[in-house]
Amino acid sequence: MGKAITDATKYEIEADGVVVATVEEPSYSHIGQLPGTAHKYRIRAMTDTNTSAWTAILTQSTIPASVTGLTVSSATNVAIALKWTAVTGATGYDLEIDGTVVPVTGVAYTKSGLAANTDHTFRIRSKNAAGVGAWSELINATTLLNTPVLKATSEETAINLTWAAITDATKYEIEADGVVVATVEEPSYSHIGQSPGTAHKYRIRAMTDTNTSAWTAILTQSTIPASVTGLTVSSATNVAIALKWTAVTGATGYDLEIDGTIVPVTGVAYTKSGLAANTDHTFRIRSKNAAGVGAWSELINGTTLLNTPVLKATSEETAINLTWAAITDATKYEIEADGSVVATVEEPSYSHAALLPGTAHKYRIRAMTDTNTSAWTAILTQSTIPASVTGLTFSSATNVAIALKWTAVTGATGYDLEIDGTIVPVTGVAYTKSGLAANTDHTFRIRSKNAAGVGAWSELINGTTLLNTPVLKATSEETAINLTWAAITDATKYEIEADGVVVATVEEPSYSHIGQLPGTAHKYRIRAMTDTNTSAWTAVLTQSTIPATVNGFMLNTATSVAISMKWSPVTGATAYDLEIDGVVISVSGSAYTKSGLLANTDHTFRIRAKNAAGMGSWSEIVTASTQLNVPTTLKGVPEETAVTLTWNEVAGATKYEIEADGIVVATVSDLMYVHNGVFGGTIHKYRIRALTDTNVSAWTAILSQTTLPASVSGLSINSATTAAIALRWSAVTGATGYDLEIDGTVVAVSGVAYTKSGLAPNTEHTFRIRAKNASGAGAWNEILMGTTQLTTAVLKGTSDRTNVILTWDAVAGASFYEIEADGLILATVSDATFIHSDLLPSSLHKYRIRAFNDQNTSVWSSVLSIRTLN
Repeated sequence: MGKAITDATKYEIEADGVVVATVEEPSYSHIGQLPGTAHKYRIRAMTDTNTSAWTAILTQSTIPASVTGLTVSSATNVAIALKWTAVTGATGYDLEIDGTVVPVTGVAYTKSGLAANTDHTFRIRSKNAAGVGAWSELINATTLLNTPVLKATSEETAINLTWAAITDATKYEIEADGVVVATVEEPSYSHIGQSPGTAHKYRIRAMTDTNTSAWTAILTQSTIPASVTGLTVSSATNVAIALKWTAVTGATGYDLEIDGTIVPVTGVAYTKSGLAANTDHTFRIRSKNAAGVGAWSELINGTTLLNTPVLKATSEETAINLTWAAITDATKYEIEADGSVVATVEEPSYSHAALLPGTAHKYRIRAMTDTNTSAWTAILTQSTIPASVTGLTFSSATNVAIALKWTAVTGATGYDLEIDGTIVPVTGVAYTKSGLAANTDHTFRIRSKNAAGVGAWSELINGTTLLNTPVLKATSEETAINLTWAAITDATKYEIEADGVVVATVEEPSYSHIGQLPGTAHKYRIRAMTDTNTSAWTAVLTQSTIPATVNGFMLNTATSVAISMKWSPVTGATAYDLEIDGVVISVSGSAYTKSGLLANTDHTFRIRAKNAAGMGSWSEIVTASTQLNVPTTLKGVPEETAVTLTWNEVAGATKYEIEADGIVVATVSDLMYVHNGVFGGTIHKYRIRALTDTNVSAWTAILSQTTLPASVSGLSINSATTAAIALRWSAVTGATGYDLEIDGTVVAVSGVAYTKSGLAPNTEHTFRIRAKNASGAGAWNEILMGTTQLTTAVLKGTSDRTNVILTWDAVAGASFYEIEADGLILATVSDATFIHSDLLPSSLHKYRIRAFNDQNTSVWSSVLSIRTLN
């Protein structure tokens, strides 16, 4: 029991934030709690008139419940693993093992270091800071038997298992390939009836009637592989024999015995090389794997081939002769030509006759005996000698060369061409002999050839080079073109072609092509001739006649500093000579502008066409003048209904033309003009130009000017409060803003409304306004007076059973107050109080008031709801 507090008569108990009891003695039991749960407590001492402070909070847990679910989760030959269900509120556990207590955390524990096949007892209890729970029921568990160590040996169809006997074991369970196949009492077992070369997986465990060991680790063991089948000779050469056989299941390799010597091999094929030609050899084989070797196969025999002949050939036009060295042991030879066997001969030679000239043929041979052969030789390709060339002709000739062509000869790889007795080797079916003298005779013949030899010569042919080609020149007139050229040696005449048509044959080296249009282009070529020969045509010479005189030469436009001329294009002209005030310049196109001139000055122009052939005649002279200078510094001064224009004087001008809004409105001689009768705030566009009786300037750039906006109308008070006055007015055409004067101070505003805030209640203010735009400001309107409202009263009220008494603070400047009750004006009073009488008990009423004087009011107060007493 705790120590009592002096003077205390009772104690208040708080558990988990709730007062659960008041007791007189200094002790208390908080019952009915769950095991292993934490609770928070505080108390305070009390008398009927006083208390102590609460104690600091004390956190205390109940003792945890007994442990449930204690079981053995697994066991080995040296250890037992336990698990149990977690207990609420437990901070740890006491685990008793064979009478010895071990403190543990968590919900699992493994006891190791035990002897195999021994019994053990276990129980457990939970604990926390408050104490320990009750012990669980006692459970028993036994360690496993020791695990055997498994070994194996192999036969072709059986695997023999052995192991050391295990202490206490009375039998052993055998598992093969995942299935239990036997239970035996002795430590050995033979797994018979298996296929050769197959792998098997084994494990065993020791047993008693009440216990077992763990299974051994899996042991994989294969049977010895079966005998090899299918051993055959797959191919042979004169120095090697290749063997193959059928793969044996489970074999990892093979022993191949060759002529009594064993060679280890992998795979299912092997080639024995380095053998002598036409010799016999013996072979047998056995399979093997990690378990051992299989039985030997039957012995087989193999023989190497005879040596292969080395084939050679020589050619004739219709035959090919084959020869080779005799092969040791061979009694005959088989001949294959173009894929077919054509003969079997005993001597080492053969002639393949009756062939076409220049044709290729493929040959191979092999040596033979009655029981063996050699390999075929590599294919030898040999051609017959090609036939004679036909169709040798001249394809073309120039003054320095003759081109020949001929018909291709079957099987020919080239040709010998004899030119004037000299042989030239050529390929293809054409050749050009160059470097010859003009108008000279030459002889040619040809023969074909290939790797096998050369054919017979063709018949001799003769050819002549052309005359030398003239070099053509030309000069032009307006309607004629004159052609000339140097005379050609041996030539007796010349043929003239103009624009694709032969127009003349002349004996002298000149010709005039007359009757042509001016400025037209013509194409010419000529060739030299004798009665039996010609030259080549010259290259085409394009020559134009001189162009005609320019037409349509006139003034196009003029400014104060430049004159633009134009003219009609002239056929065949490539450019023009333009004479300006006596100075000639070259121009292209059909227009030209002369700049850098003085204003209001006269100038002379004439023109002529030209092309590569020469120049045409001058046109007539044309006289043109530059314009007056454009007036400068055009300015506008706006008023509300007028705009005054001014500008600088133009030298030589006698008057000025005024355009307003796209229409000419006046011609004046002075340097100003007033545009009257326009509306306020409207935009107008102006330009002017200087004039004399015979000349003008260009128009000035357009000047945009806006008149001043009109006076503002419709300025009025939109609304007023105790601290602000809201104004509005009608929008003014052309105005971009407004100046609003409030009590003498100007405020810049936009739009058509403005609210002046920050004012004192029941005060008077003056307002006036003017419109403005980029041109300036309009006139002020008449002054408008405005007054802020009286201050709004703050309504208060009290009630009894039949009356409501309303009060409020007096409002400065107010002379009386209007009372509204339940939506109706009830009274107007001058004092700051009002009694609403004769009301029903417990009835609800709504009130609001506003202040008045002779010129002004306040806004209504907020609604005040009051209920009479019951």
